[in-house]
Amino acid sequence: MLSMPWKKIAAATALLILLAFAAMLAVRAARVFVLIYASIVIAVFLRGCALWLNRHARVLPGLGVAITILAILALFGGSAWWLEPRVTSEFSQFQVSIPRALQQLTGQGQLRSLVGKAGGALLNDMKPLQHLSEWAVDLVVMVFMSIYLAAQPGLYRKGILLLVPPAARERTAEILGRLNHVLWRWFIGRIVGMITIGLLVFIAMKAIGFPLAFGLGLIAGLFEFVPYLGAIVSSVPAVLLALAQGTGRVWLVVALYLIVHGIDGYIVLPLVERRAVHIAPALTIAVQFAMFMIAGLLGVLIADPLTASVLILLQTFYITNPKQAESVQQRT
Repeated sequence: MLSMPWKKIAAATALLILLAFAAMLAVRAARVFVLIYASIVIAVFLRGCALWLNRHARVLPGLGVAITILAILALFGGSAWWLEPRVTSEFSQFQVSIPRALQQLTGQGQLRSLVGKAGGALLNDMKPLQHLSEWAVDLVVMVFMSIYLAAQPGLYRKGILLLVPPAARERTAEILGRLNHVLWRWFIGRIVGMITIGLLVFIAMKAIGFPLAFGLGLIAGLFEFVPYLGAIVSSVPAVLLALAQGTGRVWLVVALYLIVHGIDGYIVLPLVERRAVHIAPALTIAVQFAMFMIAGLLGVLIADPLTASVLILLQTFYITNPKQAESVQQRT
């Protein structure tokens, strides 16, 4: 009778436990990395605003960070107070119009079955109530970490430089400065893109007499933060509403969305970002999918700046010819 010695069984069991622990640690480490990187992106924006105040209003950077945070809170609070009645009204109409459009498309019986299956899958996979506390903790960690990073970036920059050999510190400082510039330009580009898309969608829908134009513009602007995928998802409500008005209306809405995003992608963003961030669409979508599998929604939100940062590092370490680096950046 063949049997494995108990020492080999113990060694195999220990190896399996070690691999399982390493996998669990890798998942946790990925989440921590995503939180840290998201905090860095937010901190770059806060610090950039503070430096702008320092240049134009002679405000100390630390005080500028505090003013920026207060301005953001005031902007969100004021917008919520001013827009709340209209947003509530239009989104309550969405709750009626979207199911009605789906009923016309699939039939009431099929719709109920579809909604039941989708709702069950959503509850089983996402378990929002279970993860609500985790999301709240992540948000608090990101907020405080980004504030500390923005208030004293020199402290953490010096710490990073101390980790590299003295001969490489000047080069490392240059790379950090370049990454800061890229993330700042990316964030400003996203904000301008969100405002532009929101306004253009609202104006376009209003011009053709489409219902719920304000709500559609708000959805389009918010989802514009996620490149490519956000544009696709934000157009779904408009297409569903257009289905109830005929095929011709659907094609008109699709054409208007394509024109709006074309204006934003080929005219507005290149002027704002000044070619600081150029990423191939297929690469962006692939990284978004990978980051969603690793870290969920937060991973999707940081996929674009993370890709830009990695490309900058690859160009820096593997391409030494400046002309060759510029050529690669233009292609990517």
